Amino acid sequence: EAFLIVIVILFIFLQNWRFTVIAMSVVPVSVIGTFAGFYLFDFSINLLTLFALVLSIGIVVDDAILVVENVERVLSEEDDISVRDATIRAMKEVGGPVIATSLIMAAVFVPVAFLGGFTGQIYQQFAITVAISVALSALMALTFTPALSAIFIKHNLHHSKQSAFRRAISTPLRLFDRFFAGFTAVYMWFVKKLVRFWVLALALTVAVGAGSYWLYANTPSTLVPETDQGIVLASISLPDAASLSRTQAYMAELSEQIEAIPGVEYSSAVAGYDILSSAVNTARGIMFINMKPWAERELTANELVGRIMQLGASIDGGSAMAFNVPPIMGLSTTGGFTGYLQSFDGASTRELYEASLKIMQAANQHPVLNRVFSTFNVNVPSYRAEIDQQKALSYGVALENINSALANTFGNGFVNYFSYQNRNFQVYLQNEDEFRKTPEDVNNVYVRGGNGERIPLSEFVTLERQTGPAV
Repeated sequence: EAFLIVIVILFIFLQNWRFTVIAMSVVPVSVIGTFAGFYLFDFSINLLTLFALVLSIGIVVDDAILVVENVERVLSEEDDISVRDATIRAMKEVGGPVIATSLIMAAVFVPVAFLGGFTGQIYQQFAITVAISVALSALMALTFTPALSAIFIKHNLHHSKQSAFRRAISTPLRLFDRFFAGFTAVYMWFVKKLVRFWVLALALTVAVGAGSYWLYANTPSTLVPETDQGIVLASISLPDAASLSRTQAYMAELSEQIEAIPGVEYSSAVAGYDILSSAVNTARGIMFINMKPWAERELTANELVGRIMQLGASIDGGSAMAFNVPPIMGLSTTGGFTGYLQSFDGASTRELYEASLKIMQAANQHPVLNRVFSTFNVNVPSYRAEIDQQKALSYGVALENINSALANTFGNGFVNYFSYQNRNFQVYLQNEDEFRKTPEDVNNVYVRGGNGERIPLSEFVTLERQTGPAV
């Protein structure tokens, strides 16, 4: 649509189809070259990059218009000059301005790409997209446009016989010229009045500024525009310390119901990983829901997010927090922003947890924030292993052997690497699930005493139930 609008505007003002074709020829070349820049900088096609492309379509034709109009001016001033010589002379006159304007545009947008923090992540893709398209536009104006001008522009074009198409549109174009001339006259009259009554001009400026501020303050806004990329993420949560098998069963049932929703292509699930905190957790999981192409579905990504959260709440034993894929890589996982709570006075984990609850409560009451949550929890149930060191030493058991036995059976212990088909693989030691389900399983783990006798860990290891932060 933007391409067609630019074509119509160019033809109305230039009133020559050759000039219009030459000027518009740089648009597809610049856009295709910009897509190559996407690949080079690992950008995606999202609302910000598309907005930059739409803006660029109007910008990239400026240099080409400058070239073709200057060629036409030289031809109109000298009847005996050839089109080739006119193009060369025109480029000598406008080559410097084309380069200067392109450098000025680059000087505006390129520094934005080097901004750090949140602002830099948001505007980096937009700024680089515009800068690439402007650079390609200047290159086309200095090389491609002059070549086309020398080939397609005809000398004494205004004195040549008009075609049937030209005669058909001549009346509307003359009417437009009259309208534009009248509009220009009214504009000049208005400017003269404003210069004469400068107090009125100043008052109008203040009124426009105040109105702009009011519109800015009252227009609904968002942090980053959301896009329907056909992928929805869901973070699965079960009660803290839930087993991996329990998490897998919940996710299997939820996945089956999600795939039954019209518009969903398929889903994949990974149990045991918390995407919100980027940590391994048996009570957490992540699901990737791929939607069908836009033409094959009426369901939007935001609608699917609500459906998934409803399904997650309807299944006993867990919940699902769904969210759209972030439009820009580098923002938080949910597309918003992430904050961290830090104590400089040595506060306890319980005090930090209570402070985080207060912050969340206040943040959720703010009108511009939505679904503020925290992954910090100090009520995760666990067991603490208390070792009777004196008793262990009396059996001749080293504390290192006890720690190793606990880690390798109830946790996982790294053994070594092995190579297979030119690849290295890690080896971990761990008990099967059925042998590490309950605290009583510590009775089935043995270590060697000083005399070589097998001694159960329960002789000098006591498990005490506790709650604390997830580790």
